[in-house]
Amino acid sequence: MRQALIIIMLIFGSLLSIVGYYMILMDWIQDIGEGVYKENYSELVFETLTLVLYTYLAVRFTRNNVHL
Repeated sequence: MRQALIIIMLIFGSLLSIVGYYMILMDWIQDIGEGVYKENYSELVFETLTLVLYTYLAVRFTRNNVHL
């Protein structure tokens, strides 16, 4: 029972991470379209670096831990 609960929590956490990443990515795309980053350069740098870092860590984790 405990192992099933851990697996369910991992799946739920993974789905939440994917949804969170998608929401952040959509916000980034909308901000580019609206021209928010023309006025606030530091926000552009911060959000872009955050997306790049998260994507890098996700790819690195997948390469190291997922064996197909």
